[in-house]
Amino acid sequence: MSASAFPELYLTRLWSSGYLFGKTLTTDDGRSVEIHNPGRENESNGPDFQDAVLLLDRKPVHGSVELHVQSEDWFTHRHSTDPAYNHCILHVSFYNLPGYESVPAKNGTGIPHLTLSKMLSFQDLIGVLSLQEKLNFKTDIPCGGQLQGVSQTLTKAWLTELGHLAFLEKVNRFAIRLKELTANPVYLKGKRYVWDQLLFEGFFRALGYPSNKERFERLARELPVLDWPDITGETGQPLLSEWFFLAGLEEEPEFGVNPIEKIRKEVLQRGNLFHPSEWKTKSVRAVNQPEERLKSAAELVGRYYQTGFLKPLILTLEAHLNMGSRPEKIFPDLMNLLSVKSSPAYKIGKERKASILFNTWFPVLYLYAREFKRSDLQDLVLSLCDSFPHRQDIAIDKTMRQKFGITDHTTTFHWGLLNLYNNWCSKKKCLDCRIGKEIRKNG
Repeated sequence: MSASAFPELYLTRLWSSGYLFGKTLTTDDGRSVEIHNPGRENESNGPDFQDAVLLLDRKPVHGSVELHVQSEDWFTHRHSTDPAYNHCILHVSFYNLPGYESVPAKNGTGIPHLTLSKMLSFQDLIGVLSLQEKLNFKTDIPCGGQLQGVSQTLTKAWLTELGHLAFLEKVNRFAIRLKELTANPVYLKGKRYVWDQLLFEGFFRALGYPSNKERFERLARELPVLDWPDITGETGQPLLSEWFFLAGLEEEPEFGVNPIEKIRKEVLQRGNLFHPSEWKTKSVRAVNQPEERLKSAAELVGRYYQTGFLKPLILTLEAHLNMGSRPEKIFPDLMNLLSVKSSPAYKIGKERKASILFNTWFPVLYLYAREFKRSDLQDLVLSLCDSFPHRQDIAIDKTMRQKFGITDHTTTFHWGLLNLYNNWCSKKKCLDCRIGKEIRKNG
């Protein structure tokens, strides 16, 4: 049997299997399609599936779906003159000839056409149908009931790779921001303040997470490191007053000792960035309220005003590199870098410190090491991600661990499991997943 002449039953099984559910597909005329319900198979005359629910260009549509191996079969079977096909919302074929971007119904309606061969080869189609006997594509984790034959060695290696890819996505987000900063000649890659600005923006975003992260990040960008007023001693009071003013939490800044008048005037001219009502405060713990988070940030900035954020971070890791320290010996010193000494009331919690390290400071440090060819620092950062226990209680993380039998609670595995769920399992990319390939290979 040639690939171009396979039974239409193959497409019927593919459409109803759930493999295409949730995937964002594109019709031949450029419209997005997402399948919410494939409909029920029609056992009499008329379109193959009835009562389907699709999102067409993000708008819900209800109706029938017709399937063909070849697009021209719409005309060969005379559907364009059959009123039974007037309510079709989609024509699906595996192969398409030019000129079939849409097909006409008897009532004059143009029905969009979806070509499956643009996303699946014939071999892929056969692979999906063979996996269909083992996997339940209608569930979030299709292979959940077929993992007994997959080795933990393969699973862990795959999760490690996916975890590292997720970390590199964090790195690349900062790389984009670095490019934005260095487009301004004031910021140079070889200067400390460009890296301090990246560390500061990410640190601020983490302090606002999850309710106010965008506002905190904008505040960090609007009053960058280069514009900070003079800070004497381990206190960030002058800067705190400016933050409060820009955040709309104080009518006029109360400057501390020796403020820079130029900066003071610029801040006053700039005006409030936010109205107090823009800050999300309901259901937010007292310690996480914007005012309290800003006070914690001011204390930490005061600690690193003279050295900057980057230098202590690099010196700490270089010292441990020279000593050949194990990861568990390094973490306490890294956590200590985020400790506020002068005011225990404004201390940053352990989970928030870990979030700042792994979501901000480590990606920025990895980016720095990549820019300046410091592979030793890059390797150390990844090894720390591979070793640090992730303790946040996240439902999907727990579900994935149970399904795949993962007992290691490292940050890399946490990222890997989320990556697997979001980009492979929920998108039914089982043919491309190492675990899906192993299940198929095992027969």
